[in-house]
Amino acid sequence: MTEFPSSGSGEHLDPFEAIVAGLGSPSPQRDLALIITPIVSAEALAGLAALAGLACTVVPSRSGAVAAMDLEVADPFEKLTGEPPKEAVALAKAI
Repeated sequence: MTEFPSSGSGEHLDPFEAIVAGLGSPSPQRDLALIITPIVSAEALAGLAALAGLACTVVPSRSGAVAAMDLEVADPFEKLTGEPPKEAVALAKAI
């Protein structure tokens, strides 16, 4: 049996109502920024990120390490400008 969220008054919401109820929620949206690098050593990339004071997850690959940053989106319309997130730009410049 599938459980649906409660509306607070004891009644259960169907999936559509749960989505609509969450549209005005104050919880921020999240984004994932990936920075693909030619740096072979994931440890070296993690060290550069740490020196720059930026938190990211570094994943090794055959062609170079990848830095992944979990970012909070303060303004959803900011994503429409085409500008990359400031944190991702700071990490790319540090590399």
